[in-house]
Amino acid sequence: MVRRQIRKACRKCKSIIDKGGVCPTCGSTDLSIKWDGILMVIDPEKALPAKELEITEKGSYAVRVL
Repeated sequence: MVRRQIRKACRKCKSIIDKGGVCPTCGSTDLSIKWDGILMVIDPEKALPAKELEITEKGSYAVRVL
């Protein structure tokens, strides 16, 4: 049986974290297992959704963190 890892999202910057208890993007420890949608940002300067969510670094982000 394969055990699935629960991904967390940072409440401060919405970055998705695969493991650990600290956000590598902003350093926050305020993480949530309840989040909706995923946005993969490759070029934050050209991506309109990244501008809407004020994302400045490439990576995986939650659209909404609960």
